[in-house]
Amino acid sequence: MDVRLGNGYDVHAFEAGDHVILCGVRIPHHAALKGHSDADVGMHGDRNELNSAQLIKSYLKHPLMTLKIISAIHFEAFKLWLKGIRLVKKKLNIKNNLTVEN
Repeated sequence: MDVRLGNGYDVHAFEAGDHVILCGVRIPHHAALKGHSDADVGMHGDRNELNSAQLIKSYLKHPLMTLKIISAIHFEAFKLWLKGIRLVKKKLNIKNNLTVEN
């Protein structure tokens, strides 16, 4: 299964004009938005391939993000521990032990 998901935003400058168009609605304004077809949309998306190379690139671009996330997870677990919630190991009943390889 190929899953691609992303989020982003654009910033557009103003130029000479007498109105702004946002989401297709004309609004009187002392300037207009400078941009192409995406200058007036509320939100738009782009598709980016999600593969090992993109994950490595993202990790190198934000090297401390992984540490930040792991620290946040452990901090939340510590708060639960302080409240008296304990880890209970659950025995798994495996009916079929199958391995699927491509």
